[in-house]
Amino acid sequence: SFVASHDPEDVRSQMGSTASVIAEIVDDVKTSLPEVQPPSNLDDPESARFRLFDSIATFLKNAGQVKPLVLILDDLHWADGPSLKMLEFVARELASSRVLIIGTYRDMELNRRHPLSVTLGDLTRERLFERVLLRGLSRPDIERFIELAAGIDPPRGLVDAVHTQTEGNPLFVTETVRLLVQEGDLTQERTAGRDSWTVRIPEGVREVIGRRLDRLSERCNSILTTASVIGRQFSLGQMKALFEDVTEDRLLDVLDEALAARVIDELPDRIGWYEFSHAMIQETLSEELSATRTVRMHARIAEALESLYGDDAHGHAEELVVHFTEAETVLGTDKLVEYSLSAGESALDAYAYEEATAIFERALEAYSPDEIDQTRAELLFGSARADFALLKDYESAWGAFFEAFEYFEKTNQKSMAPQFLSHVPPAAFRLPRQSELTERLLAMVEPDTREEVQALSIHAWVVSIADGDIDRANPHLVRAVALLDSIGDADLRDLVLDRIAAIHGNYLKWDEVAADALSRMGDESTLETRNVRMGWYWHGIALQVLGNPESSEEAARISLVIGERVRHQGMIFLARTRWASVRSVIGDWQEALEHIAHLEALSVDPFKMGHLMFIELMSEADPDRLEEYALKITDDDLFTAAGNMRISPGLSHGVATLALAGWVMNRSDFLDRAVVQARTIVETSPPPVPYTRQLAEVALALRALVESDVEEAGELYGSLKIAAGQMIGADLISGDRLLGLLASAIDNPGLAESHFEAAIEFCRNAGYRPELAWTCSDYAEMLIERDDSGDREKITDLQDEAIAIATDLGMKPLLERVLAQREILKA
Repeated sequence: SFVASHDPEDVRSQMGSTASVIAEIVDDVKTSLPEVQPPSNLDDPESARFRLFDSIATFLKNAGQVKPLVLILDDLHWADGPSLKMLEFVARELASSRVLIIGTYRDMELNRRHPLSVTLGDLTRERLFERVLLRGLSRPDIERFIELAAGIDPPRGLVDAVHTQTEGNPLFVTETVRLLVQEGDLTQERTAGRDSWTVRIPEGVREVIGRRLDRLSERCNSILTTASVIGRQFSLGQMKALFEDVTEDRLLDVLDEALAARVIDELPDRIGWYEFSHAMIQETLSEELSATRTVRMHARIAEALESLYGDDAHGHAEELVVHFTEAETVLGTDKLVEYSLSAGESALDAYAYEEATAIFERALEAYSPDEIDQTRAELLFGSARADFALLKDYESAWGAFFEAFEYFEKTNQKSMAPQFLSHVPPAAFRLPRQSELTERLLAMVEPDTREEVQALSIHAWVVSIADGDIDRANPHLVRAVALLDSIGDADLRDLVLDRIAAIHGNYLKWDEVAADALSRMGDESTLETRNVRMGWYWHGIALQVLGNPESSEEAARISLVIGERVRHQGMIFLARTRWASVRSVIGDWQEALEHIAHLEALSVDPFKMGHLMFIELMSEADPDRLEEYALKITDDDLFTAAGNMRISPGLSHGVATLALAGWVMNRSDFLDRAVVQARTIVETSPPPVPYTRQLAEVALALRALVESDVEEAGELYGSLKIAAGQMIGADLISGDRLLGLLASAIDNPGLAESHFEAAIEFCRNAGYRPELAWTCSDYAEMLIERDDSGDREKITDLQDEAIAIATDLGMKPLLERVLAQREILKA
């Protein structure tokens, strides 16, 4: 309606960059702005839907800034799941905008499993809406309504009768008064001097509607009954196809009769289209048909509409599949399956993943040949993509994906390889036979092509991350890079370099990742490349690990700019967490929390909980909040659902943070929970990537320190020695400080001292003040335990610096620890 009521310049101004995305589902935008180009493809379906939702929310916010908007969404109890998901997203995004959304629904339609009940529950928990319970109309309301509807001054007796019989139900009042008007009872002559009124109100609204329908001709009722089976909306063209024996003029006469009775309304923006004036009217008509008659009616409608649409029938697949599904017992499954494929693909294109899942599942139930064939393979492929998008039952979805692939491979359909490559699940999911599938996909693509480069980089990514085998991945990376020069595709180059950055980061090759980051920062064209995504996340980590927070923050900023421009949910999430990490490692707790606050609408996972726990641990260390974060980091259901995804950097970072909290707060329960997960990580097969393993080893090292386990401390010292001169996990603990603690635990104070000195120099140069303060404290504690009289001045200086930083940044746990050290020193 906004597009229809504003000129193209206004539409272009308010929609801006969102126009291309919104146009994908709102054709009027394409008509108003024909120059708009389709948006870039996003491989990640969750991010694609996020981009759509975010585009709509952004447009509403922009439009609301120019002129406040009120959106009224009527009959929400009829909304489907994907639409309600968008409503939830928009509600979260519009809290500070000049937009009011009013939704109406009939609560009698809801049960606890109804999709709207779920949505209302989610919005209630987040306090994003105010519920207004509408009671029945009062006597004055009804009096005014009759006055407006009939143009008379209604007698008191009539008002009382209507109020008593309807109990003020607005629908009952409306239908009752309309019936009285139609029967001619509400004229000045019929009401004058009449004191006693008996209003014949049926038991339910369907009976009221039935009385209205009874006043229509038999032919009108027959045609409207057929229309009710089509749906809430129907067209003259559809009616002509179904009633070939009725002339167009006669059909128009019948529809005009229904219009005059206000049973249907014309759609103002679609010539020749009609809509039942209330859903209950459509229901009343359709429910008068027996089950057998309804099925046969759907069959008749399905065949008539298919013939009407002709070559464009698949463009109406969503509509046709409804009727062919209802008519399955009469027409069989062939057409049901045929149109399900098209409707499912359309739902995927519209980001309606819940709807796509339902369509594909229904078709798969109906179509079960003895052996897999082309149709079943296509259904399996569609079903798997929909389930991947919803993070739903990954094992089952992966099985369907693999089964479909094997059929296309067996039948030598090499043209399908790029589509499968575009939907390979993330390597961090570590799905069974994932690298086998990518290797077989690699064999299907033509050599020396763009597709081969894509297949090589994806296969290397999966082999190195899912299988933990970098040696097997390296030759594929080398060939991919060599082919890039001959192909000359800038977007493809960025995608490949992104995957290489992810692989190098996972294998702790920080110098290479950082060098690539700094070279990209000098290339402004990078910001114009839509396909640069994950690389900036790993660039930021590498720079922070190596002590360059300014450049790391710039990487996070670039990542956020690109993520918000292409509306990529995953990239925005990671950019915000990266930025929060940089601010927390330099001690700016408030700005770090502000970045994390932006993530509330995106995700709740152990990675984010780890960042929140780290900030809390470094600052106030409130026990209740720490406990809350600890529970979420080690949630059993989450890890069970994640499966092998637990062996990923994000989850391992949360586990390492939990262990650090246990060590700082002397909470053995925190350490116990962290160590259980850490041991699962390091003992998994295939082995985790080095970065994930290193994070798990931090948890094990802290436990070894608490338990004075000299043997394990020595082993972990050797394993973690690679982290010297770095910040482990980018923000958790400096490698040299942890190595100094381990060296002290194995009774090598000289080695510990050299590591502590190196950690102090590293943190001071990087500006990592919180870590510098903790290093000073741990160094002082080691010197106190060494008990050398020549160390007292050094100890005092270290404690003074730790106290100054802790006081300035509000680091409560550290301040308490250093003050306790001083008491020991005095004693």
